[in-house]
Amino acid sequence: TARTRAYLVEAYGAAGRARDCEAAREAAMAELATITEPEERRATESWVRTSWGGALLALARPADAIEALDHPSVRVSLEDEPLPGLLARRWLGLALAGAGADPARGFEVLAASPLVHGRALAPHLAFLAHLNVLYEARARAAAGAWTADVAGRAARALEHVPGYVRGEPSIAEAIARASAALADGAAPAPDALGALLALSRRG
Repeated sequence: TARTRAYLVEAYGAAGRARDCEAAREAAMAELATITEPEERRATESWVRTSWGGALLALARPADAIEALDHPSVRVSLEDEPLPGLLARRWLGLALAGAGADPARGFEVLAASPLVHGRALAPHLAFLAHLNVLYEARARAAAGAWTADVAGRAARALEHVPGYVRGEPSIAEAIARASAALADGAAPAPDALGALLALSRRG
């Protein structure tokens, strides 16, 4: 199905397999054309475009990722659908920041994730919203755009790390180090944030 191929698109992108990634995207779009029900087609296209955007970002093509995600089907997800909306927010926000096209908007797209989606979500999905805030924190720190407000958002995001991983030694250490820095209003060390952001790659 198109959704299954969308997962392949992102996996190939993460692996740096650009040619396979493009072939999987073309196959997904071909299958998308066979869907006749308008809302099903819109929702499926949003998933495909979100995966394609994430793959393009992994392939160091942020400008192309922005183009892929700047589409009506994805805009609906950004505002109304936790999935793939939270993932689309992550890739779009990082692409905007990484491409230098509109970093302020990119930071805002990431930071708004809990406000747009997080309040009514189950805990494991709520963490995806707050994980986007940690991505914002890393992007702002890298861009020299750190503020006290960013530190406050990131500290709140840490409170949403799921209990089933908080006890892992590496995660517990990363939380402790990040929390100590944030309490002083400072950006956490990149490796501490990196350990937390790696949670996004878990199934």
